[in-house]
Amino acid sequence: MAASFIFQFKKWKIVIKYMLTRLLLPEILAVIAVLVLSEIVSEPYFTVEMFTAVVAVLLFGVLFFSMSSLGRYIKKLMLMADVEAAELVGKEALLHSLRKIDDLGLEDLERLKGSGLKARFWRWYRPSVPQRIENLLAS
Repeated sequence: MAASFIFQFKKWKIVIKYMLTRLLLPEILAVIAVLVLSEIVSEPYFTVEMFTAVVAVLLFGVLFFSMSSLGRYIKKLMLMADVEAAELVGKEALLHSLRKIDDLGLEDLERLKGSGLKARFWRWYRPSVPQRIENLLAS
């Protein structure tokens, strides 16, 4: 719970800043690049349909790579929040709590250990309980 509070109140501002610089800025630059390209290439060779297709592909590509980067960054911040929480409540107490949660075998946590699309998506953004335990042991 302490790690969650630290992430929500301390780390979330960092995530917003990261999102603005890593998601919004590349999207804007991609649109500007396409607009400049459309001005350079003459009209007969660069139709509206081509322009739309290029913009769509470019934006999708930039968004995909930006989101994957964001996911790894959020996961890293969550693990950092665990380390900060361990400093506040005690490393052993937090490890004990995480081990208890892992031993409970809760259905939603066990599902995330699976190999389905939903499990892979959430593992991209959130560390699993075993990853959190491993991170605390390493710190």
